[in-house]
Amino acid sequence: MKNNIIICLLAFMAFTIISCKRSNEKRIVGTWKVVSVIKDSKDETSNWTKHSYTEMYTSDGVYIYSGQPDDKAGSGSYLWNETDKLTRFGVNGQSTKTLTIINLDKSNFKYQYFDGNEAWIFTLVK
Repeated sequence: MKNNIIICLLAFMAFTIISCKRSNEKRIVGTWKVVSVIKDSKDETSNWTKHSYTEMYTSDGVYIYSGQPDDKAGSGSYLWNETDKLTRFGVNGQSTKTLTIINLDKSNFKYQYFDGNEAWIFTLVK
């Protein structure tokens, strides 16, 4: 009896984790516009919004960005690592980055990543 309960709990946990990941995979698809950028606790938003920075994620794992402060644009790929992490790689003008998802719903996307010792937090909306 005890083994059956443990097996049921493990199955439920696995199902929940897989469902969350699939849900995030669907939610991220679309074009996102930056509304806030924080670098090491300093507000950098105006540097990014004046260039209309956007990120686009497609359902087949393509990532596209445009409107960085230095007018760079590029594309590459992304892959979910866990329910709350994704990695962008092979992106023109950017190194590989692993993002920690802080919030992702149908209209809000907030993530953090580290570039060397610099902590970046981006908040975007659809």
